[in-house]
Formats: sequence, C-alpha cells, structure tokens
Amino acid sequence: MAELALSNIRLRLGEREVLKGVTLAAADGKAVALLGPAGSGKTALLRAVAGLTRPHAGTIRIGDQTVFDGAARIDVAPQKRGVGLMFQSDTLWPQWTVFENVAYCARLARANDVKERSDKALDLAGALDLADRFPPQLTARDLRHVTLARALVGEPAVLLLDDPLSYLDGTARAEARAWLRMLLAGLRTTALVATRDPVEAMAVGDHIVLLNDGMVEQDGTPADVYHE
Repeated sequence: MAELALSNIRLRLGEREVLKGVTLAAADGKAVALLGPAGSGKTALLRAVAGLTRPHAGTIRIGDQTVFDGAARIDVAPQKRGVGLMFQSDTLWPQWTVFENVAYCARLARANDVKERSDKALDLAGALDLADRFPPQLTARDLRHVTLARALVGEPAVLLLDDPLSYLDGTARAEARAWLRMLLAGLRTTALVATRDPVEAMAVGDHIVLLNDGMVEQDGTPADVYHE
C-alpha cells in the first residue's frame, strides 16, 4: 500500500489544456472515485499517474517516492512506479491465451513467480476459468475481467481503473459494483476509479473527487458529496 498525492497537475494535449492544476490525495489502501462527464480529464489524469502521459507541471508522489516533478525534471518510467492500470479499452493480444496475456504483464513487472502471480491475478479478477481461452472467444464482460487481471498481476501499490464497469447495465451493473467494492476492500490497495456514474462513485469510493473541465470542483466523502 502507498499514499498517492498529486499537486497542481497541468497537462496540455495539442491546443487544449485537459488538466488545469489538479490536486488530490488518496490515503493508504483507500479507493478514490474520480467522477465526471466525458472530457472532464479523468483518463488523462490516470495516464499521468501511470507515467504514460507527461504533465507540463506539478508533482506526483506514490508513497515516499516522487515519480513526477515538473520543476525538478523528475519523470520515473511507468514500469518503475508500482502502478497497475486497467485501460478503458480491452487491449489484449488475440493470438495469445488469457493466461499468456496476463503472464506477459507479470514478466514486465519482473516477477520471479510468473505462473503463481498470473493465476492469483486471474482468480482475484474472477477470470481463472478463462485462462486457456483466446480473447476472440470471450464476452465483453469476460474481457474486462481479464483486463483487470493484467492490472493486478504486478501487485501494484496503486491501482488505476478507467471506467471498469462501462460494459454493464441494470441489475448486472449493480451486482458488479458490490463485487468491485469487495475486491478493493479485500486488496487494501490504494486505488483511483474513474467513472461517469454517480451511483458507482458512491458505491465504490471511500472518497469522491468531482472533475469537470480539467479541474476539481468538489471532493469529500460520499456522504459529503451527496449532501452538498
């Protein structure tokens, strides 16, 4: 586990400033829901934390390590940040089995026990029974579970989930919210969960940060955000 702290994160993509001085913190082992409409900066913020996009200013600290500091020109490589990112899209290699897709990410994380790590991540993500299948054989729901397993296999200090339940609706989505909440609580891993669904944010987050147009409009506990 590790505390995550972001200060004054600014990011410009082309002519548009997508993050305008975002400051937030996630306590050890707690889940923060990033709530906001499409284009509010949620995905850009996750990619900045993961090291896939370089901000123009600000600092990012994970535990006692500063992984980004614009002024000091610190920019730690993604694979050295201890971060697991579940992308919004399911970018799996179709020619590899589910196990091979997850095991590849375990090797990237320099795990010595690749099979044990991969089986554990698949089990946590509810996808162990899919290990021998190929991505084209999977349902949309199955694909999301495998994508989650890839994010978990490195046993990250910080877990980043980009709209993880977007493939579901109705009763299935409500059940998945409860399952995700239990998973995060059991892992006790610091997490940022990006979502456009207020109900999902309330259900999953210990803390909610409301993003709009690249800025934090409100942050607080689910109860605080609901009442205010």
